[in-house]
Amino acid sequence: MVIYMEKILRQYRVWPGTVLAGKRTRITVTPQDYSSLAEAEYDLYVWPLFASREKPAAEPDCTVQTVHGCLCFEHVFSGEGEYFIRIHRKGVPEKAGRIVQVSVYAVKEDLYGLHPMKGDFHAHSCRSDGAEAPGVVAARFRGAGYDCLALTDHNRFFSSLEMQKAFVGTEPGLLLLQGEEVHTPPSKVHIVAVGGRESVAEKYVKHPAEYAEEIAALEAELPPEEYRPQKARALWATREIHKAGGIALFCHPYWMSDVYNVPEDLCDFFLRCGWFDAFELVGGQEGCHGLVHGNDLAQARFRAYREEGGRLPAVGNSDTHGTYRDRYDKLFTFNHSYTILFTREQTPEGVTDAIREGNCVAVHLYPGETDYHIFGDFRLVSYARYLVEHFFAPRAELLLAQGLAMEAYLQGDGAPEEIGVSGRPAQRFRERFFGRMPAPQPPDEVRALAAEGRQAWEDYGVISRGSAIKMKE
Repeated sequence: MVIYMEKILRQYRVWPGTVLAGKRTRITVTPQDYSSLAEAEYDLYVWPLFASREKPAAEPDCTVQTVHGCLCFEHVFSGEGEYFIRIHRKGVPEKAGRIVQVSVYAVKEDLYGLHPMKGDFHAHSCRSDGAEAPGVVAARFRGAGYDCLALTDHNRFFSSLEMQKAFVGTEPGLLLLQGEEVHTPPSKVHIVAVGGRESVAEKYVKHPAEYAEEIAALEAELPPEEYRPQKARALWATREIHKAGGIALFCHPYWMSDVYNVPEDLCDFFLRCGWFDAFELVGGQEGCHGLVHGNDLAQARFRAYREEGGRLPAVGNSDTHGTYRDRYDKLFTFNHSYTILFTREQTPEGVTDAIREGNCVAVHLYPGETDYHIFGDFRLVSYARYLVEHFFAPRAELLLAQGLAMEAYLQGDGAPEEIGVSGRPAQRFRERFFGRMPAPQPPDEVRALAAEGRQAWEDYGVISRGSAIKMKE
């Protein structure tokens, strides 16, 4: 039976996925399909990726017996980092004896107490130059596995309010943040405002005379040097964003409509001036040179700034203008750039605080590629890499149902309570992954079905691969 399991069962899940370093933790390994592990004893090896294993390769950490189709054991993961858990046939230590490998990630107490979240803070709807209505944008992001979203239409705050109102009385599980992309006239510098109580753009759109007076006063305060008009307008915008309780993101300096959005000297000044809360390190960067060009330059510029001691946090945003990819759209950016945050609480304030404090990393995946890139402090990048593969990816598959329920509700084809119900599997996954809920176990009737299927396979007496048929010896 063990041989059977090795041949056809490869996909397993480990609970919890994130553990507290230095604390004895109960680990449960379960198969992802209903066919449970055969009743037997297995040797278990724990291999830290970041340090040498103390025990010889031939010596297992423990021998475990299946319980209700699952493997359970306790272990102290002493240091912070990823650990491979390798399950072998008993007494066969070499690679030939390995049935499966899963992994957990141990973090210290400060990081263990934070909530990992996937977010995007620069996205557009049809209320400016995007393709879909605000509520539909939110539904598509939730279906792609996002936990928080700021809708930031050009010089328009009201569309982010529309996005929020679209789901009043429902439980979308997605934090919907207010926002806008601010373009202080006539400056071409773009500034993304996230989480504020009121619009900044409306002040220069609806009250241009007052705006001009305030800009003139700020220009008088600044030294008479190059780019003083742009600096005065950026200072005005960031001050107004902060007055409204929001955060200000310095975005896409190498976006091109004609020439680069921000001149080199001015880009350096904005990174160092202390007015902004974060830098959009990776994003849509749509323009005549495409995605790679602008992102590469932004990363090189930011790397030099960090090497000189700069501490401005980095975020990733899609700057998406549409969530459906047309076959002619080579610059599709939806779900290709995003931010992973580590928040004290899963609230809008918790999100903006995490960005201000630098508890975030920028993630980017170019369309057509399979390898993603993560940028930020090493400790957070290491943990985020594990989460991208083991937490966010499988959870996104569960959240697709909630995104579809949100769209159906907007179309009048679903009750509001269906949105919350459809998100419960993803919520249970989160709770189990971070050790706040027991691991699942296959029901008795399902385990009985698996045992019956294994026995039928054993009794059939035939080994088949594709169209080939071979009788067992």
